[in-house]
Amino acid sequence: MRSMKIFVSGLVVVGLATGFAGAVSAQSITAARGPGYPVLPTDGRSVTMGGLGIGLHGLTATMVNPAAAARMTRRGALVALEVTERNVRIGDAEDELGTTRFPLIRVAFPMGGVVLTTGYGGFLDQNWGLVREGEQVLGDTTVAFSDRLISDGGVGQFQFGLAVPVGERLDLGAAVGVHLGSQRVEYSRRFEVGTEGFVDPFQEIMSWRYSGPMAQVGAQWAPADMVLVAASLTWSGTLVGDSTAGRAGRRELDLPLQIAGGASGVLVPGLMATVSGRWSGWSVTDADAIGVSSPAGPASSRDTWEVGGGLEWAPIRPAATRIFPLRAGIQYRQLPFPFAEEAPTEWFASVGGGMRVGPDPQNPLAAVDLAVQRGTRTADGAGTFGDLTERMWRFTVSVGLFGN
Repeated sequence: MRSMKIFVSGLVVVGLATGFAGAVSAQSITAARGPGYPVLPTDGRSVTMGGLGIGLHGLTATMVNPAAAARMTRRGALVALEVTERNVRIGDAEDELGTTRFPLIRVAFPMGGVVLTTGYGGFLDQNWGLVREGEQVLGDTTVAFSDRLISDGGVGQFQFGLAVPVGERLDLGAAVGVHLGSQRVEYSRRFEVGTEGFVDPFQEIMSWRYSGPMAQVGAQWAPADMVLVAASLTWSGTLVGDSTAGRAGRRELDLPLQIAGGASGVLVPGLMATVSGRWSGWSVTDADAIGVSSPAGPASSRDTWEVGGGLEWAPIRPAATRIFPLRAGIQYRQLPFPFAEEAPTEWFASVGGGMRVGPDPQNPLAAVDLAVQRGTRTADGAGTFGDLTERMWRFTVSVGLFGN
């Protein structure tokens, strides 16, 4: 009888074929259902203070709001690195996994009263591995087998943007871009060698290259010197996956409309608070159009909410050339694709700090930010696998360099 024990395998996998952003180590089981695990293209400062970074005073490199760059006066670039260590438990099965990815690369170029931006960030991670053990009847003999299903790859977002200040308090921005990526799926079955003799193993490899359009508009407004509010809308078209190997055919996937908003304000000199949130219409997505069928049955996607907030303590001293802010925050995320019948949810608590070189928080000469997160991810196994529980540490560091 076929065993229903399925667990996450600690597999080493390659990054995105684009070469800009992606994972270089195994991802959790939540990447295996539907199109993958949604990745936030944010920097270390935004991660610590709720995750999205929209409506955040000071230097913000997130790709959630194109208007955030409007007040930049220095050209430069910022890169973020994220490392995750997690303990995964599915029923009685348990494993330790690690993930390393570059979720964001961002470049800004002020020119003639406007700011041009470009960047590449994460969107969907499709790195995962599954192992299933069972038995198969071959003639008059029952032979044990082991199946391995491995997926490498993911989808990122590449943007060109324009941000412009309108007067002293309003900023507008727009961006156009594409989703780009690739996925390679390898299926293999190996039979146990016994007295019945050798049975040839089976292997099949399929791969796809993905692309699809996207566009984004955003605005931010400072009704007072100590307050900033912002909103953005991101449209994504159909993601098309063209087969590049194997028998798999062309894939098409509708991507969600996303609406984000946030605000920040100075409570007392040196202490700032921020809140942000985003709704994503993932229910338009056919969760089985890109993904692998499982014993749990078809996957149905859902609309999701992400909300978070945080505090930053960064007293500015006259004539100081270096500022060392301290931060703390919390974040809640719903994932769009189910583990069994229920989609997982995530909670993260964050602490972090950083360094700004230069007296202007919006336009430093250099910026370094570190975030340390402790989080959990849970989902009901619906009696099929056993419940999913993931406990994780996540470390994010971002470095930005800017000049005239």
